[in-house]
Amino acid sequence: MFSKFSILEHSLFSLLGFFVIFSYYLAIGDGLGLYPWKGEYKNYFEHPGWFGLNTNTTKSITILQLFAAIGYLMFYIYISSTSPKRGILSYSLKLNENFEIKVSKILIFCYLFFSSFWSFALHRYHVNKTFLNLMLNCASLWIVALTVILFIAGVFEDNAKAIYVIGVLFMGLINVLADGVGWTSTLILDYLESKIH
Repeated sequence: MFSKFSILEHSLFSLLGFFVIFSYYLAIGDGLGLYPWKGEYKNYFEHPGWFGLNTNTTKSITILQLFAAIGYLMFYIYISSTSPKRGILSYSLKLNENFEIKVSKILIFCYLFFSSFWSFALHRYHVNKTFLNLMLNCASLWIVALTVILFIAGVFEDNAKAIYVIGVLFMGLINVLADGVGWTSTLILDYLESKIH
């Protein structure tokens, strides 16, 4: 089933996927007691990383996050078991005569890397609310959002099966709209309010 990626590529993407989950455990769950919000919140829905969003909103977003995670798995199955014939996911970059890489693999790497980077940027921001730390958070989520936009474009361009299209659309709800627009705007507002008051 997973014939289009090498064992090394599957291993790399699996390791990065695990690291995304682990980074969220560290940042959100404060798994090692390293984060500044230890004991400041009752549950995930009231975590300081939500910046005071209504708990009904955070619960709703969390449900969509689960669908987005399933959507990523669906996309990964699609991209690793088929060869898109049209569109951005079918393109390759030839770096030299001996090395060529699929754009889809670069996008998956960026998606996973910057998804895990965000949780560490969140920690930096809570420790020190500087413009640089604000931009590290926003840029990481904007890069993730851009990769998901390209995932969505790619499955539409390739006329993929509906199950894969629906999967990336759930990713778009979270990674593009909730994180790339909603959460980052809340973070920017938090930064501006901390400088005005």
